Amino acid sequence: STRLNNHLQAYLAAGGKSGRSPLKISMWKTDSGMLGDGYFSSTRLDNEERDKGIVSQELTNDILRNSQLFYANGPIFKNTTEGNKDFPELRNPKAILRMDSDAYLRILVGSKSGKGTHRRHRGSPIVVMNDFGPGKVVISTGHPETDVHSLDYNTWHAPRKPSRCNSAEAQLLISMVYLAANRNPQTENAPEPESESVEVNP
Repeated sequence: STRLNNHLQAYLAAGGKSGRSPLKISMWKTDSGMLGDGYFSSTRLDNEERDKGIVSQELTNDILRNSQLFYANGPIFKNTTEGNKDFPELRNPKAILRMDSDAYLRILVGSKSGKGTHRRHRGSPIVVMNDFGPGKVVISTGHPETDVHSLDYNTWHAPRKPSRCNSAEAQLLISMVYLAANRNPQTENAPEPESESVEVNP
């Protein structure tokens, strides 16, 4: 329904420029990314053993390394987090998905200066989350709702097909919905967020 669609756009979305952008309620620093549309060649879970309990059991690093993730203009997250002065209740930042260590970001359309293959973001977080009061904020710089393999780069503005059922992209999208919907069991005695920047090891 339209109501559900608006809800998902507001609370589970790739970082955008709207006033409801999830980036405004995040602890993650960002890079400007690359202008243009394309894909990440392969990804990996930040910690496969730890993340088994919070993402789909179908998502393994072997599968993710052989899957592409649609990309559109960024931003890309840095490996640092910091307290948010506008929302001091934010806490517990966590990377979920990263660009693989030998992956590349291929820009195919939309930017004359950015077209080509770029490798400088290897290991960078792609899907991140943090606690926000009794709930969670999940942000993705990629678009798992879009099937990369069906894209026609010669007619780029044609309707984009959704990810295929049971694909790694579809499993990632489902996992993000569950992560965002998961409530925190205890918030009353949560520790105060740190104000200084924190390095997050890739």
